[in-house]
Amino acid sequence: MKPSEIYALPTDHSENLYWADQEMLQDVFSIDGLKGFDFDETSDGRETTEDEETDLMVRRKLHLGLDSNNWLSLHTIEFRGVPFAVVNRLATDHSGNDNDVSVTDRDTYEAARDWVLSKMNKGLDVGMLVDADQEMKLAFKGAALTSIGGQVRLLPRMHVGFHTGVAIFDKAALDAGYAKKLYPLKKDPAFAGGLSSPAAAAVAASIVADAVIADRKVIVGEFATQNCWIACFFQADGETYAATVEASGLYEKAIHWEHRVRIERVGFAPMYDLVESFHTDGRIDLGSKAATDYADAFGLTQHEANMAIGAVAKGGGDFFEAAVALIKERQPRPEGYDMDDMWIHARLLSENNKLAFYGLGRMPSVRQAVEAWESRQSMIKRDKENRDTRERQP
Repeated sequence: MKPSEIYALPTDHSENLYWADQEMLQDVFSIDGLKGFDFDETSDGRETTEDEETDLMVRRKLHLGLDSNNWLSLHTIEFRGVPFAVVNRLATDHSGNDNDVSVTDRDTYEAARDWVLSKMNKGLDVGMLVDADQEMKLAFKGAALTSIGGQVRLLPRMHVGFHTGVAIFDKAALDAGYAKKLYPLKKDPAFAGGLSSPAAAAVAASIVADAVIADRKVIVGEFATQNCWIACFFQADGETYAATVEASGLYEKAIHWEHRVRIERVGFAPMYDLVESFHTDGRIDLGSKAATDYADAFGLTQHEANMAIGAVAKGGGDFFEAAVALIKERQPRPEGYDMDDMWIHARLLSENNKLAFYGLGRMPSVRQAVEAWESRQSMIKRDKENRDTRERQP
């Protein structure tokens, strides 16, 4: 059958540039990046319908379903009303489609190709323009741009301050300290017990503390649980942090731990005095402003505040989570505390965002806590409406 005869066949389906199969167009025009390209719509910003006429049109003349997974079709392609190519297409669910392309009009083909290329050349988005001498805010997923000792670094979010983004932990210093101070001692019998060995724990804690960039720090060097080892607490960028090691599999084993160090915010700066005095003096000043403000914020008794502060100092976790855990132990359990911790944390932060001074518990942020609690409330309301509807039905 002649191409001219195929061109003359009636069309059973038409597609313009914005709707046509881009894999077919890639095979027709051999333009890198055409397949999967996000074409803008018409010049006036209007979205087209599938068969709305544009300069480039793909016309399907014939099609046949071979089975549920394979289809044959015969297409012509025209530019500004002039047909210039025939495409014999096999489409399949099992592998790549096959497009057999024949071009009958070179001039029209090249004009069409140039037109497609012009549509792919979107030009510079003015929103991308910046002044090379002005400060720009660079946002990285899971990381932050900062400097340590005059060197610009990309650091994990947990290694930069909560407020200003200043560096609070130097992983490079940790690695260097580990290689210099601890690795050479790995065959020493006194270090065979890993972090459970007093000698190894003392050196390890000092290595972590040396990597901390902080105003104040107190070394701990103790296991909170078999899965958590506390290196130190420190105060930086207006907050209190714990440097811990995720220690599963490390107890009494001399296994590398330097890649398991975590920096976790446990509360705002005033709470540091409480954990420091716990580890230096063995006591908590429950009459201090930090302790009384903490108790007042959550409605804790002095005994509960003492227990919660001690729990943070001995076991990591944040002050928010510790307070909730103590309140849940009351008998009878208070209203609003009879649900999963995640929802309790979301509710409390939604109702009083100042509680975030003491941590976020199981919430990533106050904003996400509010969204989570609103979502739960909507779900509860919807479930109640559905139950009421069912009960009213005869």
